[in-house]
Amino acid sequence: MAAEKCYTVYDHSFNANILTINLLVLGFHKKKLRTTLGGHIKDSVTEFSEGEARWSTSEVLWERLAKSALSKVKKDKRYSKRIAATVDEAGAEMQRIYKEFVKVDIEKATSQKMLNYYKKIIHAQENLGLAVIAVKLLDPAGSPFADFLKDQIKRQKRRHLRQGTIEEQYTALVRPDAAESLIRKETKSMHRLAIAVCKQKELYRKLHFLRIDDINTVLNKKYKKIYKLLETHAHSFKWVQYGFQGPSFDKYHYLMGLKKMVMGCHPKDELARIEEREDKARKRQKALEKELRLSAQQEDLFAAARELSHLKEYAQQLFYLSFYMVDKMLWELSRRHSLSHQQVRNCTMPEVERMLTKEEHPDPAVLDRRQDGCVLLIEDEKGSVLYDKEARAALRDRGFKTKPLRQAKIVQGTTAYQGMVKGRAKVIRSPADLEKIEEGDIVICQATTPEYLPYLRRAAAFVTDSDGLQCHTALMAKDLKKPCIIAAQNATQIFADDDLVEVHGEQGFVKKA
Repeated sequence: MAAEKCYTVYDHSFNANILTINLLVLGFHKKKLRTTLGGHIKDSVTEFSEGEARWSTSEVLWERLAKSALSKVKKDKRYSKRIAATVDEAGAEMQRIYKEFVKVDIEKATSQKMLNYYKKIIHAQENLGLAVIAVKLLDPAGSPFADFLKDQIKRQKRRHLRQGTIEEQYTALVRPDAAESLIRKETKSMHRLAIAVCKQKELYRKLHFLRIDDINTVLNKKYKKIYKLLETHAHSFKWVQYGFQGPSFDKYHYLMGLKKMVMGCHPKDELARIEEREDKARKRQKALEKELRLSAQQEDLFAAARELSHLKEYAQQLFYLSFYMVDKMLWELSRRHSLSHQQVRNCTMPEVERMLTKEEHPDPAVLDRRQDGCVLLIEDEKGSVLYDKEARAALRDRGFKTKPLRQAKIVQGTTAYQGMVKGRAKVIRSPADLEKIEEGDIVICQATTPEYLPYLRRAAAFVTDSDGLQCHTALMAKDLKKPCIIAAQNATQIFADDDLVEVHGEQGFVKKA
């Protein structure tokens, strides 16, 4: 078997669907990548099964592109800036579309109007994908670039610094400024809302016994300024945690969170603690650079890693924004074509376009079949859906093998917060699993959202399949001062409920005890 035909999984997503994955990898296959990376992803395979999606491509090609990206970022200190400019441009375009989109009554919109928005979103997605593939190849949470930077720390430690582990120092040096994270901005905005409520003594008392609907009515009638702040908050952040297929959060969700926050803590003190921790992290970063006596070139490389960490999170949230807008249109298409929402989500991009232009849709039986399991094959920028023998043949021809993940004993990731603990694993695949978390458990999931927080307080540590250093899980672990490993790929597949596991925050790995 030719080495080029050895395919490896590079992205594993839960609660995904064919359309969102099709949109996600859109820019990865564009030939424009040759100018920035010296190559492009010629073809890829995505396995779908019960809401899980595993995206894979040629291991040899991926490693070649990763080395090319590493060479470029080492030679050109402006390389990461150019990637950032592309993401920022795509982000500005996406935000412009969103501002227009929220004013549209989708139920009354013509097919042509929805098609125009659909094409605009695809254009922004394509440009975003062109930058995101470079971010993935240079991912500070795990890539040849990350290995190179850790080696730089190792060299400097021998000369100048003996204390602390390489993993801990690496995490401190590549952690982006948490204040720039949309998730952190949302958290601070909620605290400011809670502070505004606490200043109104009568409202503060009413919040303790009124129902959510009644609180909404009181705010709208008597506390217009706070009500306006709440609506602005909901509009600005409702899509930030949307994921691949939602749900989004409305003002009632945030009202419930506001009530819990006012009743459960002192928001002004908590906000001060958050900002104090952010300030300490920035000071620790600068002190560590000084102690390690990094050269100017090394400082530039670590600055690039911080920028890439931020871009990873920001780009992910922009993808979520696009999925939110597209999903709104899919709901309406499902109504017009008498299909279920899930059936429309199982369409490919060209099929959705045909639904908008020719008013025709795929056979519902075919869409249902995709839900049971299929493969999305993308070759030369064109996608096709395969089943059964065809799907198995496509995987076999590419040397793709499902590894016996459960046999693995240890998973390496990136430290988000230090500490070593032992406990029973609880694998969380959806919010419905949260109830099973008990005091002292090790929570293992793909990612977390703010609604998980009341349950996660019981846990002793957190491990995630993906995420970055300013994701919700990492920020929450830092706030709760609990060990956390992020980017521990396939952890949700390797560990099972009630496995006895050890989390080693300093070294950045989790293993079966």
